[in-house]
Amino acid sequence: MEESVNRRERKREKKRHEIVDAAEQLFFSQGYPNTTMDQIAEKADLSKGAIYFSAVREAGKIRLRPILMTTLAMVFGMLPIALASSSGSEVKNGLGWVLIGGLTSSLLLTLVLVPVVYIWMARKKEGFQAWRQGRQG
Repeated sequence: MEESVNRRERKREKKRHEIVDAAEQLFFSQGYPNTTMDQIAEKADLSKGAIYFSAVREAGKIRLRPILMTTLAMVFGMLPIALASSSGSEVKNGLGWVLIGGLTSSLLLTLVLVPVVYIWMARKKEGFQAWRQGRQG
Protein backbone atom coordinates (compact mmCIF):
# COMPACT_ATOMS: atom_id res chain seq x y z
CA MET A 1 0.00 0.00 0.00
CA GLU A 2 2.74 2.41 0.99
CA GLU A 3 4.72 1.59 -2.14
CA SER A 4 1.78 2.48 -4.40
CA VAL A 5 1.32 5.79 -2.56
CA ASN A 6 5.01 6.60 -3.04
CA ARG A 7 4.76 5.68 -6.70
CA ARG A 8 1.76 7.99 -7.16
CA GLU A 9 3.56 10.83 -5.43
CA ARG A 10 6.61 10.35 -7.63
CA LYS A 11 4.36 10.44 -10.72
CA ARG A 12 2.71 13.64 -9.51
CA GLU A 13 6.08 15.23 -8.78
CA LYS A 14 7.34 14.22 -12.22
CA LYS A 15 4.24 15.76 -13.84
CA ARG A 16 4.75 18.97 -11.86
CA HIS A 17 8.33 19.19 -13.10
CA GLU A 18 7.21 18.53 -16.68
CA ILE A 19 4.60 21.30 -16.41
CA VAL A 20 7.13 23.74 -14.97
CA ASP A 21 9.66 22.85 -17.69
CA ALA A 22 7.02 23.31 -20.40
CA ALA A 23 6.00 26.68 -18.95
CA GLU A 24 9.63 27.81 -18.82
CA GLN A 25 10.16 26.82 -22.44
CA LEU A 26 6.96 28.60 -23.47
CA PHE A 27 7.67 31.86 -21.66
CA PHE A 28 11.42 32.02 -22.03
CA SER A 29 11.88 30.64 -25.53
CA GLN A 30 12.64 34.08 -26.96
CA GLY A 31 16.12 34.10 -25.47
CA TYR A 32 16.63 36.41 -22.55
CA PRO A 33 13.29 38.10 -21.84
CA ASN A 34 14.51 40.51 -19.15
CA THR A 35 17.96 41.17 -20.56
CA THR A 36 18.88 44.80 -21.11
CA MET A 37 21.34 46.11 -23.65
CA ASP A 38 23.79 46.88 -20.82
CA GLN A 39 23.80 43.24 -19.68
CA ILE A 40 24.43 42.07 -23.24
CA ALA A 41 27.23 44.63 -23.65
CA GLU A 42 28.91 43.39 -20.46
CA LYS A 43 29.02 39.85 -21.86
CA ALA A 44 30.47 40.89 -25.23
CA ASP A 45 34.18 40.26 -25.85
CA LEU A 46 34.78 43.06 -28.33
CA SER A 47 36.52 46.40 -28.38
CA LYS A 48 34.76 49.28 -26.62
CA GLY A 49 33.07 50.82 -29.66
CA ALA A 50 31.91 47.53 -31.12
CA ILE A 51 30.40 46.37 -27.81
CA TYR A 52 27.53 48.81 -28.07
CA PHE A 53 26.68 47.97 -31.67
CA SER A 54 26.77 44.25 -30.94
CA ALA A 55 24.64 44.76 -27.82
CA VAL A 56 22.03 46.71 -29.77
CA ARG A 57 22.08 44.11 -32.55
CA GLU A 58 21.70 41.22 -30.09
CA ALA A 59 18.93 42.96 -28.13
CA GLY A 60 17.16 43.71 -31.41
CA LYS A 61 17.26 40.05 -32.40
CA ILE A 62 15.88 39.01 -29.04
CA ARG A 63 13.10 41.61 -28.81
CA LEU A 64 12.01 42.15 -32.42
CA ARG A 65 9.58 39.23 -32.71
CA PRO A 66 7.63 39.80 -29.44
CA ILE A 67 7.38 43.53 -30.05
CA LEU A 68 6.17 43.09 -33.63
CA MET A 69 3.72 40.35 -32.73
CA THR A 70 2.17 42.38 -29.92
CA THR A 71 1.91 45.55 -31.96
CA LEU A 72 0.54 43.90 -35.10
CA ALA A 73 -2.01 41.89 -33.12
CA MET A 74 -3.31 45.04 -31.44
CA VAL A 75 -3.31 47.08 -34.65
CA PHE A 76 -5.21 44.41 -36.59
CA GLY A 77 -7.57 44.01 -33.63
CA MET A 78 -8.29 47.76 -33.60
CA LEU A 79 -8.84 48.12 -37.37
CA PRO A 80 -12.49 46.95 -37.27
CA ILE A 81 -13.22 49.48 -34.52
CA ALA A 82 -11.39 52.27 -36.36
CA LEU A 83 -13.04 51.52 -39.71
CA ALA A 84 -16.57 50.82 -38.45
CA SER A 85 -19.33 52.87 -40.05
CA SER A 86 -22.43 51.70 -38.19
CA SER A 87 -24.59 53.95 -36.07
CA GLY A 88 -22.91 54.91 -32.83
CA SER A 89 -19.46 53.96 -34.09
CA GLU A 90 -18.36 57.59 -34.31
CA VAL A 91 -17.39 57.48 -30.65
CA LYS A 92 -15.33 54.32 -31.02
CA ASN A 93 -13.61 55.30 -34.28
CA GLY A 94 -11.47 57.91 -32.55
CA LEU A 95 -10.42 55.46 -29.87
CA GLY A 96 -9.38 52.91 -32.49
CA TRP A 97 -7.28 55.40 -34.44
CA VAL A 98 -5.64 56.76 -31.29
CA LEU A 99 -4.68 53.24 -30.19
CA ILE A 100 -3.33 52.36 -33.63
CA GLY A 101 -1.27 55.56 -33.76
CA GLY A 102 0.04 55.12 -30.23
CA LEU A 103 1.06 51.53 -30.81
CA THR A 104 2.76 52.38 -34.10
CA SER A 105 4.67 55.29 -32.58
CA SER A 106 5.74 53.20 -29.58
CA LEU A 107 6.92 50.48 -31.97
CA LEU A 108 9.10 52.99 -33.80
CA LEU A 109 10.38 54.48 -30.56
CA THR A 110 11.26 51.06 -29.17
CA LEU A 111 12.94 49.68 -32.27
CA VAL A 112 14.62 52.82 -33.62
CA LEU A 113 14.94 55.66 -31.14
CA VAL A 114 15.90 53.73 -27.99
CA PRO A 115 18.88 51.92 -29.62
CA VAL A 116 20.10 55.15 -31.22
CA VAL A 117 19.91 57.03 -27.92
CA TYR A 118 21.61 54.10 -26.15
CA ILE A 119 24.59 54.19 -28.52
CA TRP A 120 24.75 57.99 -28.35
CA MET A 121 24.72 57.99 -24.54
CA ALA A 122 27.33 55.20 -24.40
CA ARG A 123 29.65 57.26 -26.60
CA LYS A 124 29.08 60.35 -24.45
CA LYS A 125 29.84 58.29 -21.35
CA GLU A 126 33.11 57.01 -22.86
CA GLY A 127 34.08 60.56 -23.85
CA PHE A 128 33.32 61.87 -20.37
CA GLN A 129 35.33 59.08 -18.73
CA ALA A 130 38.30 59.76 -21.03
CA TRP A 131 38.07 63.49 -20.25
CA ARG A 132 37.88 62.78 -16.51
CA GLN A 133 40.89 60.44 -16.62
CA GLY A 134 42.81 63.06 -18.60
CA ARG A 135 42.16 65.66 -15.91
CA GLN A 136 43.11 63.31 -13.07
CA GLY A 137 46.13 61.72 -14.75
